[in-house]
Amino acid sequence: MTRQRPADDVRILIVEDNEDFCLLMQTVLQDAGYIVDCAACAEDALLMLEQQNYRLVVSDYSLPGYSGRWLLSQAFERRLLTPDKALMVTGDPEAPGVAGVVPVVPKPVDFEHLLPKIRTVVERQSPMEADGAAA
Repeated sequence: MTRQRPADDVRILIVEDNEDFCLLMQTVLQDAGYIVDCAACAEDALLMLEQQNYRLVVSDYSLPGYSGRWLLSQAFERRLLTPDKALMVTGDPEAPGVAGVVPVVPKPVDFEHLLPKIRTVVERQSPMEADGAAA
């Protein structure tokens, strides 16, 4: 498979505690041309968001320690991320506290449907980016 590199080097953060699934997601996204970082828990992901700009965060709902829901709420509150730049991956179709705020991707993940969704999200300009462009 030929790797495609997006012109603006899009960086994605995957937050997933299952090492095998994280590696699978990382490989699929890298093959699609994205730069991918991984975190195994919400606390590490929050630190990474403070140090690096990500075009998208793909987080598992159930994580050790704090949940993916907690991570996203903290990232939104600290203005490190906007809801339009996040996806939640979960086996719980209700995703309490998340459904309706960010798109929910059901497990098992169908990568043929996930990749177009990711492309749509990373190509969309967030309100924070629009504010920065106007400055």
